[in-house]
Amino acid sequence: MLANGESLSGEFNYNFITGILSHRTQNNSTPYSARTIRKFVLRNNDLIEKKFYSIPFEIDKPNRKQPIFFEVIYQKENVAILSRHGYDYKERGVGNTDPNGVYVRAGTQTRERITEFIYLADDKGNIFLYAKAKKDKYKTFQLDSGFGRKNDSPQNSYSESKTNRTSELKYKITDSDAISLLTKSHYYKLKKYIKQKDLDLKTIKGLTTLFNYYTSIN
Repeated sequence: MLANGESLSGEFNYNFITGILSHRTQNNSTPYSARTIRKFVLRNNDLIEKKFYSIPFEIDKPNRKQPIFFEVIYQKENVAILSRHGYDYKERGVGNTDPNGVYVRAGTQTRERITEFIYLADDKGNIFLYAKAKKDKYKTFQLDSGFGRKNDSPQNSYSESKTNRTSELKYKITDSDAISLLTKSHYYKLKKYIKQKDLDLKTIKGLTTLFNYYTSIN
């Protein structure tokens, strides 16, 4: 759905690196950013849906929010689990030191990494970074002479499987206070529930179980 309320349907492609949603027609492709799209739903061949919302968020500069796309993993009443993927690319020269102590450059090494970030959000616009997981990491090496190992996947070309998740995927918790900041006075009841049910809060399954209980007592 566009920001003006207009709805579009058809073939879409979402590039999580650039944050651009492209609407493909027979003749051309029209790009949309989070400033012009309010929400969208992607559906694959297995009819599995992924929902995305444009939400104002501080991403580069403090106290300055800009709309970006978040995937909604879970949403119930006043709590939501959100996701977004980041892409990191680094390049450096590699080589060896010859017998005279002179560094000789041999080629270039590149590193590409995809990381998924998990956020917890409430209905007041608060969004807390909670956890992250590396989805894909690989290095390529290219000799200056043009020979060497080169990864088959070019930059910016990723299949859906690169960003897919399972309910059992283990995340690294980056802010253990995020749940208490979100749930406030209910947190101590939740701590007892976590211990009673032996919940693994490093998984989406554990988080959704916890928030199902939280919304039932909130």
